[in-house]
Amino acid sequence: MDQFEKVCKGLECCEKDVQLCYGETVCEYYHLNPRCWTTLAHDALTLIRQQQERIKELEAEHDAKVITLDGLSNYRRPVWMLEKTSSCMVGHWRKPFSGFDTGIYACFEEECYLVEEYGKTWLPWTKKPTNERIKAVKWK
Repeated sequence: MDQFEKVCKGLECCEKDVQLCYGETVCEYYHLNPRCWTTLAHDALTLIRQQQERIKELEAEHDAKVITLDGLSNYRRPVWMLEKTSSCMVGHWRKPFSGFDTGIYACFEEECYLVEEYGKTWLPWTKKPTNERIKAVKWK
């Protein structure tokens, strides 16, 4: 029996009648401890938190998208920057500019990136991507 089924069965025992824990329906929690409610509540809360995390991951996976260089020119929200070595929220996009005698830079608040390095060392995202999506990035 998996954890979810165990918690459901325990809650059903409590909902119907505590006597069932002694009789026909076996409550796995009662056998652990006669004061089983604390353990059952802990396990239920753990399952709820796991599901909340999974929902967040699914939402992030659904919403997080790479912003193309062309798309950046019209993008007006904060950007999540994925660098080949790290990732962080860097703020709002500013227009590209030429400088430092080396080329055109894309800037986000205080951070600047060489446009020619787009996809090689940095990628802007609409939101923080999941770890799975970060691992799946194919750098140029």
